[in-house]
Amino acid sequence: MVVSSSVVVLDSLYYGELTFVPWNFLKFNVFSNLADHYGRHPWHWYVTSGVPSALGPHSVLLLAVVVHHTRAGSWQSRLLLGSCVFTLVCYSMIGHKEIRLLLPLLPPLLVLCGRQLQLLFASPRSPCCNLSVVAVTGLVVPSLLLTLYFSLLHQRGALTIMEDLRFLLLVPAAAAPSVLFLTPCHATPLYSHMHVPVPTRFLTCEPNLNFAALYVDESDRFFEDPELWLAAHLPSNSHQETHKNRREAHQTHQEAHQNRQEAHQTHQEAHQNRQEAHQTHQEAHQTHQEAHQNHQEAHQNHQETHQNHQEAHQNHQEAHQNHQETHQKDLNNTSFCSKKSSLSSMYRFEVRDPLAVYPSHVVMFDNLANSVSSFLQCSGYVLCAAAFHSYVQEKNRGKYIQVYCATDS
Repeated sequence: MVVSSSVVVLDSLYYGELTFVPWNFLKFNVFSNLADHYGRHPWHWYVTSGVPSALGPHSVLLLAVVVHHTRAGSWQSRLLLGSCVFTLVCYSMIGHKEIRLLLPLLPPLLVLCGRQLQLLFASPRSPCCNLSVVAVTGLVVPSLLLTLYFSLLHQRGALTIMEDLRFLLLVPAAAAPSVLFLTPCHATPLYSHMHVPVPTRFLTCEPNLNFAALYVDESDRFFEDPELWLAAHLPSNSHQETHKNRREAHQTHQEAHQNRQEAHQTHQEAHQNRQEAHQTHQEAHQTHQEAHQNHQEAHQNHQETHQNHQEAHQNHQEAHQNHQETHQKDLNNTSFCSKKSSLSSMYRFEVRDPLAVYPSHVVMFDNLANSVSSFLQCSGYVLCAAAFHSYVQEKNRGKYIQVYCATDS
């Protein structure tokens, strides 16, 4: 009672109003169901999925514990098991469920599993050596394999990419660095692993605390239409983008013009060859003895003319293809930048925390890069770091997590 009263007094002094944390917990998770914003699971999820995932191979021992304590067992063990069951029942009444909420239950559950394993070893019905083999092969080896996989492979990219990002931010640059995280909520850590005091902007996913109608959090708004969100939150224009697009378009147009000139020159050569062939044919008509020889020469010239005509036609096709590629490249490069103003006006949500400048680094998963490739190209971003994340690709999370860096040109 003294501890609870002290906690209420300290929390109330800190927040400036009467605060009772257990009541706030019940209000948020049970009465308001605001926690359902982060996902909802069936009532049996902790028993059928949560506890087996947390205990792993030890779940078999836990079943033996439940069977054993329904028939025998000390009152201390029953009390410990009962407290765990009571906690699971309370958690199961809440729609939103997470494995991390089971962490306080793992120590008592593992104590019960260890006690059950001790009873199995002490049982005279089974040789001790056989049980040792079963314990090693059934508990130690699977636990070791799962530990190595989840520690070294599964979803490791979120930590690895932060190390790469820290080194990239420490590289001296002309402009002040900043980072834009285009990842799902809580997909990466932040300053706890980055350790660099730079401005950051990330997608938020706070619940509907004000109970607004048709509420959509920022993360869902972004993944609904990434380019629309970027157009609404990035600065109105970028001289770097415009200069880069004009320079690339001018260079491509010059190449197409050069191809057209080469095709025109080949056409002129073909026309000149036709005139030479006609003149040779007239000379062959004047002298019958030279006719055969001139005819062969004319035939050879005709073949060369035909070959030149084919080459000219091929050059013309290549020039046409280069022109189409130029046009398509212009569309690809400017599809986001040229339509940015119109896209921004189409954004139907309130714009919060817009970016004052284009960030120097953008973090995203590889499956998002294709959706925003136009933004990356016309804004001058290039891939500068990538890290493996997971073999299991979830919604809005890919196999790799990447960092794109802004170029100076």
